[in-house]
Amino acid sequence: MKLSCDEISERARYAVCPSNRLYRGDVDDFEDAMNCVVGECERELRINEAQPLDDPNAYTELNASLLHYVAIARQCKIEYFAIVRKAEQDLADRWIASEDEDLRKIGEALKDRDYSGLAI
Repeated sequence: MKLSCDEISERARYAVCPSNRLYRGDVDDFEDAMNCVVGECERELRINEAQPLDDPNAYTELNASLLHYVAIARQCKIEYFAIVRKAEQDLADRWIASEDEDLRKIGEALKDRDYSGLAI
């Protein structure tokens, strides 16, 4: 079966749609998951803007709900990375305090976020 350009384009859009990536299990880290949530909400907002619902109240409620979800996802990312960064720093400090020279070197690299010195 030969597909038209429109059908190919629609299938491509469907394949990379953020919510489809989540649904299929193609997402395996938190940042990517939150980016998918934000991306899908923003996509829905663009669709709603281009094709508003007949009921203005429903349109307003839907957009408010989507915007709220975007804000929550972004806040979760901020909090998550703050905790991850703190854990990385604690781990780096522990490694730096080690008597093992290689472990100290890795700890310094992690703390400074300069990994060039780890080249072998």
